[in-house]
Amino acid sequence: ASSWTSFEDDNFHFITVHEVDTKQNTHITIGYLLVYRFTNPFKNKEKPYIYRVCQTIVIPPYRKQGHGYRMLEATYKDAMDAGNVLEVNSEDPCLGFIILRDVLDVVRCLVLNVFGGKEEIKYYENGIVPYDKLVEIQNNTEMTVKQIQKVYEIIRLLKCNSEKPEDENVKKLRLDMKRRLRVEHGEDLDALADASQIKEQLQLLYGDIEEHYKVVIEKANTVIAKQ
Repeated sequence: ASSWTSFEDDNFHFITVHEVDTKQNTHITIGYLLVYRFTNPFKNKEKPYIYRVCQTIVIPPYRKQGHGYRMLEATYKDAMDAGNVLEVNSEDPCLGFIILRDVLDVVRCLVLNVFGGKEEIKYYENGIVPYDKLVEIQNNTEMTVKQIQKVYEIIRLLKCNSEKPEDENVKKLRLDMKRRLRVEHGEDLDALADASQIKEQLQLLYGDIEEHYKVVIEKANTVIAKQ
Protein backbone atom coordinates (compact mmCIF):
# COMPACT_ATOMS: atom_id res chain seq x y z
CA ALA A 1 0.00 0.00 0.00
CA SER A 2 1.06 3.59 -0.55
CA SER A 3 -0.23 7.04 0.30
CA TRP A 4 0.53 10.66 -0.49
CA THR A 5 2.68 12.68 1.88
CA SER A 6 1.19 16.03 2.78
CA PHE A 7 3.68 18.88 2.69
CA GLU A 8 1.20 20.93 4.73
CA ASP A 9 1.39 18.48 7.67
CA ASP A 10 3.99 19.82 10.10
CA ASN A 11 4.46 16.33 11.53
CA PHE A 12 6.27 15.19 8.39
CA HIS A 13 10.00 15.96 8.41
CA PHE A 14 12.26 15.53 5.37
CA ILE A 15 16.03 15.19 5.51
CA THR A 16 17.55 15.43 2.05
CA VAL A 17 20.99 15.07 0.48
CA HIS A 18 21.89 17.03 -2.65
CA GLU A 19 24.69 17.09 -5.17
CA VAL A 20 25.53 20.71 -5.98
CA ASP A 21 26.92 21.72 -9.36
CA THR A 22 28.22 25.27 -8.90
CA LYS A 23 29.03 25.68 -12.59
CA GLN A 24 25.51 24.78 -13.71
CA ASN A 25 23.96 26.23 -10.54
CA THR A 26 21.92 23.07 -10.01
CA HIS A 27 20.97 20.95 -6.99
CA ILE A 28 20.29 17.27 -7.61
CA THR A 29 18.47 15.35 -4.88
CA ILE A 30 20.34 12.09 -4.40
CA GLY A 31 18.51 10.82 -1.32
CA TYR A 32 16.01 11.59 1.37
CA LEU A 33 14.77 10.30 4.71
CA LEU A 34 11.16 10.83 5.74
CA VAL A 35 10.22 11.07 9.41
CA TYR A 36 6.76 11.33 10.91
CA ARG A 37 6.33 12.83 14.35
CA PHE A 38 3.45 11.45 16.36
CA THR A 39 2.21 11.75 19.92
CA ASN A 40 3.96 9.42 22.35
CA PRO A 41 1.43 6.75 23.39
CA PHE A 42 3.30 6.28 26.69
CA LYS A 43 2.11 9.72 27.83
CA ASN A 44 5.54 11.04 28.72
CA LYS A 45 4.94 14.68 29.69
CA GLU A 46 8.56 15.74 29.26
CA LYS A 47 8.95 14.02 25.90
CA PRO A 48 5.48 13.83 24.32
CA TYR A 49 6.60 12.88 20.79
CA ILE A 50 8.13 9.96 18.90
CA TYR A 51 9.94 10.14 15.55
CA ARG A 52 9.22 7.31 13.15
CA VAL A 53 11.42 6.81 10.10
CA CYS A 54 8.98 5.96 7.30
CA GLN A 55 11.20 5.95 4.21
CA THR A 56 14.91 6.11 3.45
CA ILE A 57 16.00 6.32 -0.17
CA VAL A 58 19.36 6.91 -1.84
CA ILE A 59 19.40 6.62 -5.63
CA PRO A 60 21.66 3.79 -6.91
CA PRO A 61 24.69 5.74 -8.22
CA TYR A 62 25.18 7.33 -4.79
CA ARG A 63 24.74 4.29 -2.55
CA LYS A 64 27.49 2.80 -0.36
CA GLN A 65 28.86 6.30 0.28
CA GLY A 66 27.50 6.88 3.79
CA HIS A 67 24.56 9.11 2.84
CA GLY A 68 21.98 6.94 4.62
CA TYR A 69 24.17 6.85 7.73
CA ARG A 70 24.47 10.64 7.78
CA MET A 71 20.74 11.16 7.23
CA LEU A 72 19.84 8.86 10.14
CA GLU A 73 22.52 10.55 12.24
CA ALA A 74 20.91 13.91 11.41
CA THR A 75 17.51 12.49 12.43
CA TYR A 76 18.84 11.61 15.89
CA LYS A 77 20.42 15.07 16.20
CA ASP A 78 17.14 16.72 15.22
CA ALA A 79 15.29 14.65 17.84
CA MET A 80 17.85 15.51 20.53
CA ASP A 81 17.83 19.21 19.63
CA ALA A 82 14.02 19.26 19.79
CA GLY A 83 14.22 18.07 23.40
CA ASN A 84 10.68 16.67 23.38
CA VAL A 85 11.21 13.40 21.45
CA LEU A 86 11.34 10.17 23.46
CA GLU A 87 12.70 7.88 20.75
CA VAL A 88 13.45 7.40 17.07
CA ASN A 89 12.02 4.18 15.68
CA SER A 90 11.32 2.82 12.20
CA GLU A 91 8.39 1.51 10.23
CA ASP A 92 8.83 -2.02 8.85
CA PRO A 93 12.60 -1.69 8.22
CA CYS A 94 14.41 -3.76 5.60
CA LEU A 95 17.61 -5.64 6.49
CA GLY A 96 19.80 -2.91 5.00
CA PHE A 97 18.23 -0.26 7.22
CA ILE A 98 18.41 -2.53 10.29
CA ILE A 99 22.17 -2.94 9.78
CA LEU A 100 22.57 0.79 9.13
CA ARG A 101 20.75 1.69 12.35
CA ASP A 102 22.62 -0.93 14.38
CA VAL A 103 26.00 0.34 13.14
CA LEU A 104 25.14 3.96 13.91
CA ASP A 105 23.78 3.14 17.37
CA VAL A 106 26.82 1.04 18.25
CA VAL A 107 29.16 3.86 17.19
CA ARG A 108 27.15 6.43 19.13
CA CYS A 109 27.16 4.32 22.30
CA LEU A 110 30.89 3.64 22.01
CA VAL A 111 31.68 7.33 21.54
CA LEU A 112 29.49 8.28 24.50
CA ASN A 113 30.77 5.40 26.66
CA VAL A 114 27.15 4.47 27.37
CA PHE A 115 28.02 1.01 28.68
CA GLY A 116 31.44 1.74 30.14
CA GLY A 117 34.91 2.81 29.06
CA LYS A 118 36.96 1.84 26.03
CA GLU A 119 38.29 -1.40 27.50
CA GLU A 120 35.74 -2.44 30.12
CA ILE A 121 31.99 -2.81 29.68
CA LYS A 122 29.56 -2.84 32.56
CA TYR A 123 27.90 -6.20 33.17
CA TYR A 124 24.25 -6.35 34.16
CA GLU A 125 22.69 -9.37 35.85
CA ASN A 126 21.75 -12.05 33.30
CA GLY A 127 22.92 -9.68 30.57
CA ILE A 128 19.72 -7.61 30.74
CA VAL A 129 19.94 -3.83 30.94
CA PRO A 130 17.82 -2.84 33.98
CA TYR A 131 14.78 -0.61 33.58
CA ASP A 132 16.23 2.46 35.30
CA LYS A 133 19.32 2.28 33.06
CA LEU A 134 17.15 1.81 29.97
CA VAL A 135 15.28 5.01 30.84
CA GLU A 136 18.52 6.89 31.42
CA ILE A 137 20.06 5.73 28.14
CA GLN A 138 16.89 6.42 26.19
CA ASN A 139 16.76 9.97 27.54
CA ASN A 140 20.33 10.53 26.35
CA THR A 141 20.25 8.76 22.99
CA GLU A 142 16.60 8.64 21.76
CA MET A 143 17.05 4.91 21.06
CA THR A 144 14.18 2.48 21.62
CA VAL A 145 14.31 0.22 24.68
CA LYS A 146 14.61 -2.89 22.49
CA GLN A 147 17.42 -1.29 20.49
CA ILE A 148 19.35 -0.41 23.66
CA GLN A 149 19.40 -4.08 24.75
CA LYS A 150 20.46 -5.14 21.26
CA VAL A 151 23.30 -2.62 21.07
CA TYR A 152 24.47 -3.65 24.56
CA GLU A 153 24.84 -7.25 23.35
CA ILE A 154 26.64 -6.18 20.18
CA ILE A 155 29.14 -4.11 22.17
CA ARG A 156 29.67 -7.00 24.58
CA LEU A 157 30.52 -9.22 21.61
CA LEU A 158 32.75 -6.50 20.18
CA LYS A 159 34.73 -6.43 23.42
CA CYS A 160 35.05 -10.24 23.48
CA ASN A 161 37.54 -12.38 21.61
CA SER A 162 34.74 -13.89 19.55
CA GLU A 163 37.19 -15.95 17.49
CA LYS A 164 37.82 -18.08 20.59
CA PRO A 165 34.55 -19.83 21.56
CA GLU A 166 36.15 -21.00 24.80
CA ASP A 167 36.71 -17.41 25.95
CA GLU A 168 34.86 -16.92 29.25
CA ASN A 169 33.29 -13.63 28.16
CA VAL A 170 32.00 -15.24 24.96
CA LYS A 171 30.51 -18.12 26.94
CA LYS A 172 28.84 -15.73 29.35
CA LEU A 173 27.37 -13.64 26.54
CA ARG A 174 26.13 -16.75 24.71
CA LEU A 175 24.44 -18.04 27.87
CA ASP A 176 22.81 -14.66 28.59
CA MET A 177 21.53 -14.31 25.04
CA LYS A 178 20.12 -17.83 24.97
CA ARG A 179 18.40 -17.18 28.28
CA ARG A 180 16.80 -14.05 26.78
CA LEU A 181 15.81 -15.90 23.62
CA ARG A 182 14.27 -18.68 25.71
CA VAL A 183 11.93 -16.13 27.28
CA GLU A 184 11.16 -14.21 24.08
CA HIS A 185 10.41 -17.37 22.06
CA GLY A 186 8.96 -19.33 24.97
CA GLU A 187 5.64 -20.20 23.38
CA ASP A 188 7.18 -21.53 20.15
CA LEU A 189 9.95 -23.39 21.98
CA ASP A 190 7.54 -24.99 24.44
CA ALA A 191 5.64 -26.45 21.49
CA LEU A 192 8.67 -28.55 20.53
CA ALA A 193 8.78 -32.23 21.40
CA ASP A 194 11.65 -32.39 23.88
CA ALA A 195 14.56 -30.56 25.51
CA SER A 196 17.04 -31.56 22.82
CA GLN A 197 14.93 -29.88 20.13
CA ILE A 198 14.60 -26.77 22.26
CA LYS A 199 18.37 -26.68 22.73
CA GLU A 200 18.94 -27.12 18.99
CA GLN A 201 16.47 -24.36 18.10
CA LEU A 202 18.03 -21.98 20.64
CA GLN A 203 21.43 -22.59 19.07
CA LEU A 204 20.02 -21.78 15.63
CA LEU A 205 18.43 -18.56 16.92
CA TYR A 206 21.63 -17.57 18.65
CA GLY A 207 23.77 -18.40 15.61
CA ASP A 208 21.70 -16.18 13.30
CA ILE A 209 21.88 -13.26 15.73
CA GLU A 210 25.61 -13.68 16.32
CA GLU A 211 26.28 -13.58 12.57
CA HIS A 212 24.26 -10.38 12.29
CA TYR A 213 26.13 -8.86 15.24
CA LYS A 214 29.48 -9.69 13.63
CA VAL A 215 28.45 -7.92 10.41
CA VAL A 216 27.49 -4.85 12.44
CA ILE A 217 30.74 -4.94 14.41
CA GLU A 218 32.85 -5.08 11.25
CA LYS A 219 31.05 -2.08 9.76
CA ALA A 220 31.12 -0.14 13.05
CA ASN A 221 34.87 -0.69 13.35
CA THR A 222 35.29 0.68 9.82
CA VAL A 223 33.32 3.81 10.72
CA ILE A 224 35.29 4.35 13.92
CA ALA A 225 38.62 3.91 12.11
CA LYS A 226 37.67 6.78 9.78
CA GLN A 227 36.73 9.17 12.58
